[in-house]
Amino acid sequence: MESHASERIMGESLHSSVIWDQDFIRKPQEDLQHLPAIHVRHPDSPDRDGLQSLIQKKDILDQQLESESQEHQKLQKEVSSAKLSLEELRKEVVRDTSKTERLKTQKAIRTLEYKRHRASIDLNVQVAKTRGLGEELQTLYNERTSFQQLYNKMNKELRDVRKKIREEMIVCAAADHERLEVQSKMAVTQEQAGEALTQTKAEILKLNRVIALEMTRRDFKVVKSSGRGGLDSSGGVTPQKFPTRAKQNMGDSGVVSLDALTEAFEKIQAASGVDDLDVLVNNFIKNEQKIFEQMSFLNIQQAKVTAHKELSSEIQAEIDSLRAEHLQQKEALSVSHKTNEEQWRRVESQIEDCEHKCITFTKIREDFEKELHSIPFTSLWKQLEIPEDDTTMLMSLLEQITNYLLTIQVLQKFKKQEKNPTPSKKKRPDV
Repeated sequence: MESHASERIMGESLHSSVIWDQDFIRKPQEDLQHLPAIHVRHPDSPDRDGLQSLIQKKDILDQQLESESQEHQKLQKEVSSAKLSLEELRKEVVRDTSKTERLKTQKAIRTLEYKRHRASIDLNVQVAKTRGLGEELQTLYNERTSFQQLYNKMNKELRDVRKKIREEMIVCAAADHERLEVQSKMAVTQEQAGEALTQTKAEILKLNRVIALEMTRRDFKVVKSSGRGGLDSSGGVTPQKFPTRAKQNMGDSGVVSLDALTEAFEKIQAASGVDDLDVLVNNFIKNEQKIFEQMSFLNIQQAKVTAHKELSSEIQAEIDSLRAEHLQQKEALSVSHKTNEEQWRRVESQIEDCEHKCITFTKIREDFEKELHSIPFTSLWKQLEIPEDDTTMLMSLLEQITNYLLTIQVLQKFKKQEKNPTPSKKKRPDV
């Protein structure tokens, strides 16, 4: 560049000097051309001295013109020699520039080859990374589908569990309602049984009084019948059927005293207000039948009360079992809900990881495409006529080339190992 600039400056200076010389020579010639015209116009001028001076000036100018022409010729020779030297310099510069350009091109080729080698290595690394990322992305897509299926399944199970819980809540509410009804019925039946029990107790007390009265009557009748010689009287009671009270009133001889009989009969008459003995006996029999019926009714009511108690205990046991089942279902539901929430958190975290990996993969791919487009195309690429935008073709071709180079490298290593086999490692002694 400096030689070209110096040549250009020298050429401009020579051209300007030649133009200045030509102008300097042209002016005296024009002055000489004007002088004869002046002499013709004024042939009869008196000023001859001025004419001589003009002639002298003309001679001087002619001499100067000759000297200037000689100098001009010299300058022309110098210009021609300078032009020749310039041409030689240009040739030398062209030679030097061709050499420097050749060196520069060789250096650029070497740098480009080094860059291409580095780019191929980086490309291999990026291809390996992209392969791994592609595999990871595919597995993540597969896992995403499986996790989506699992999420849908878990949602379905959660809906089923909620439905079961609602059904169990309805069943528990119905059981509570039935329990309340049974408790109300039990309270009513207990009240009725209490009332019946109090009534029966009052009736039993009344009957006990009547029985005591009838026993005194029977004693009186027995005493009366025993007074007839031990035969069966109209009462139809034998001496073997005497009650204990009649036996107590008997003496050692087995005969009841008249005073005891009269006393008993008077008590019966005072209590009942009936004087006839047959009427008293019939009333006694009727009262015994009533007592038997009332006792049977009381036994039936007691059996019903015991049955109601057993039913209430069974219902209470069922209610307790339902409560226990309800608590177990609540605990199981809470556990399943916690597990579902944990699984859902895991699924969300895995989905976020997948999205982050997808973002990083796309970023790496974009960077790779930028680096790939920044690689200069050599004559090989131009011969193959692959467009720069077709990234897939470039990647496939680069992959083929790298695989080919790797196979060659492996073969060379294998051949080197065959030529220079490594000695076998010594076995370590057993300690």
